[in-house]
Amino acid sequence: MDNQLLKDLTFVVFDTETTGLDPSGGDEIISIAGISVFEGKINNEEIFDELVNPQRNIPLTSLKIHEIYPEMLNNKPTINK
Repeated sequence: MDNQLLKDLTFVVFDTETTGLDPSGGDEIISIAGISVFEGKINNEEIFDELVNPQRNIPLTSLKIHEIYPEMLNNKPTINK
């Protein structure tokens, strides 16, 4: 694959939002999303987007960045489910 151009590959781009930047300190994922790219084009028909209940408080500093509020996560699955 070293000689293949990115535009010739099929791949998935993932994005996450978290409660903070310190996973070893207890920060957790609160959102994960993925979208496939085929021949350099985003495939809007293949999107994964899921909110995740972190089972912990979300610091105000994080809320200001991602605007994902605790009430949005109450009935969502945890990362382990």
